[in-house]
Amino acid sequence: MKYKPALDGLRAVAVVLVIAFHTIANEFPGGFIGVDIFFVLSGYLITSNMLVEWDKTNRISIGKFYWRRALRLAPALLLLLSCYVVAAFFIANTNDHLVAAAITAIYVMNWARAFEIGSFGYMPHTWSLAVEQQFYLIWPLLLGALLFLAGRRVTPWCIALLVLFTISWRLALIWNETSGERIYNGFDTRVDTILVGCCLAFVPASKMKWAPFLVWLALFAAMVFTLFGSYGRWVEIWGFTAIALASAVLVAGAANISDGQMSHALLSSRPLVWLGQISYGMYLWHFPILVGVADRLELQGVTRLAFTLGATIVLATISYLFVEVPFLKKRTLPVAPVPLPAPA
Repeated sequence: MKYKPALDGLRAVAVVLVIAFHTIANEFPGGFIGVDIFFVLSGYLITSNMLVEWDKTNRISIGKFYWRRALRLAPALLLLLSCYVVAAFFIANTNDHLVAAAITAIYVMNWARAFEIGSFGYMPHTWSLAVEQQFYLIWPLLLGALLFLAGRRVTPWCIALLVLFTISWRLALIWNETSGERIYNGFDTRVDTILVGCCLAFVPASKMKWAPFLVWLALFAAMVFTLFGSYGRWVEIWGFTAIALASAVLVAGAANISDGQMSHALLSSRPLVWLGQISYGMYLWHFPILVGVADRLELQGVTRLAFTLGATIVLATISYLFVEVPFLKKRTLPVAPVPLPAPA
């Protein structure tokens, strides 16, 4: 895919929403939608890239996909976990933090939270990374099978059926009074958000000419919800789906806006694009900084947000320039240089 800086700008919006939600939740009670924007964006980008490969070669290389995902995700996470493990020996409840690091390393934090087992330490936010990683393990195989058996035209309808099945399964669990933690963190109850992005990848750009005109409306709606919305049972029942569809409008708009449009100037601005490029590191580092440093300093309100955001940007920049970029350059050695998305 051709690089689209506006998508990096959208990543920046998403990660700032998440950090604002975690630091000053009273002022940004709906900021959790940043994770859903990441989910939709990831589904859209990885599926778009695999469709490019399918159209060119009539196949999807599973090995290449996993190799590129590992180079994109593992180095920054290993840096964070290495620092976390060392720090664990200097703070209370060392064993709890070591367990949290292990749970994070094997990408099962979402299930640990869903069933409230193990220790979360400073890593509970990695539940979303676990959901995405579990999706990455399955999706190339499933998408390849669908394209081979059903063809390109039918496959998006099959994905839509998977979305409906996930929604139905979530409603069945809610009907049986399943806990909110299980609903919010489970792979099987949240994967529909990523699948919405996957469906979007099948829509031709010529069919999304309307999308750029709705970017401002979608951004405005996201900001209003961030300020005045809140998490509740209604989100689990139908809110996840509504947020995913609204996020798809944002992604479609960002992917199709052209030079000269005001929304392009906003989402493609250098500060937002840079934050989008380091958004993976920002997501990784912000919560340990928040609970491990800002809370120990007893910071409050805007000061808490400013400190967390500033320190996060510094550490994420170091991670990106000195760890992530060197490994990203190695992607071109064994595989063709296809762009990869930044995860949530």
